[in-house]
Amino acid sequence: VATGKRDFNGGRDIPVYSSFVRTADERTQQRQVNNEYQKLMEDYRKTQQRLTGYRKDAARGSVEYAERLNELMYSPEMKRYGILRPYELEMTRINSYLKELKARQDIDEGNPAQYDAMIDELTQRQADLRKEAVDRIREAETK
Repeated sequence: VATGKRDFNGGRDIPVYSSFVRTADERTQQRQVNNEYQKLMEDYRKTQQRLTGYRKDAARGSVEYAERLNELMYSPEMKRYGILRPYELEMTRINSYLKELKARQDIDEGNPAQYDAMIDELTQRQADLRKEAVDRIREAETK
C-alpha cells in the first residue's frame, strides 16, 4: 500500500475525468470560434452589401458614392472582407455539397458508413475553416 500525499492535479490524473474535461474545453473553445466566426460573417455580409451598393451608385455617376466606395476600399472592414472572401466561398461549396449528399442519401441507402464518414469529414473541414478564418483575422488585427 502506497502512502503519502498525491497531487491529483485538479482531477486531471483520472483518465475518465481528464477525457471529460478535455472534451468540454475543446467544445467551449470551438463554440467561441463559431460565435466569433458568425459575427465576422455578419460584418462580411454587411460590407458586401455596402460594396455592391456603392459600386452600383458610383457606376451611375454619383461622386458621393464613388468617394464612399474609395473610403470603404481602404477600411478595416474591407481588409476583413478580403481575408474572409475565400473562406466564405469554400464554406458555400461545402454547404452545397452537403445538401447534395443528404439529398442523395434520401434516394440511395447505399453505404451508410461511407456516407457518415463523408459528412463527418466535410463537417470537420468546415470547423477547421472557421478556426483558420478567425485566426487569420485575429492575426491581421494585431499587426
